[in-house]
Amino acid sequence: MDSESSLNIDEFLDDKDTEGGENVMRYFTDAMTTVDKHDAKETFDKRYDDERFHENMKNQKILNQRMTSDRVTIDSILRLYRERGNEFDAVNLATCFHRVAKCYVRNKKGSGRLTEDLYPLMSNIIRKATELEPRNMAGVMWAVSKLIYELKGKDLSFFVNPILNEIFRKVHAFNPQNLSNTMYAIAVMADKGGHSLGNEERI
Repeated sequence: MDSESSLNIDEFLDDKDTEGGENVMRYFTDAMTTVDKHDAKETFDKRYDDERFHENMKNQKILNQRMTSDRVTIDSILRLYRERGNEFDAVNLATCFHRVAKCYVRNKKGSGRLTEDLYPLMSNIIRKATELEPRNMAGVMWAVSKLIYELKGKDLSFFVNPILNEIFRKVHAFNPQNLSNTMYAIAVMADKGGHSLGNEERI
């Protein structure tokens, strides 16, 4: 180290402008306080991010629970989506679509304007398609196959093809049940819906 630029502690202590040892303590205390503040901010930011993450996870779980209740109807699910859809993550969106289909199968009827209500939901699912897990994608495909009569005559390629692309990209992570539901949905769409999707042969 260069002697001219290095700190000589004896000179520092003797220098009248440094006020001896008191200034040394102040110097190092200020330095440590600055470090502590920086570390404390980093710790706070991390804790805040973690807490926000866990709060979001809790919120997503509550939303899913509301949609998977035995008492839900198509109208109540879609009303929840209209009111709080901006809080939905990819899993919530897929659950919403899947539960609408399940209610449709159970009640054998839609809401009268179901297709119109479904399109905004379907568009949002596509926007978050890359965040979908295999179970979500298989559930979405199953839902399409169950809503096929309600959606018959509509061009579903805008919706199904991006999902199929994600399925193809992540197919190695699919378990047998996911694959079974997906292949069933493709067969139903081809048979009853008359949809030629173009990507199903890649599965």
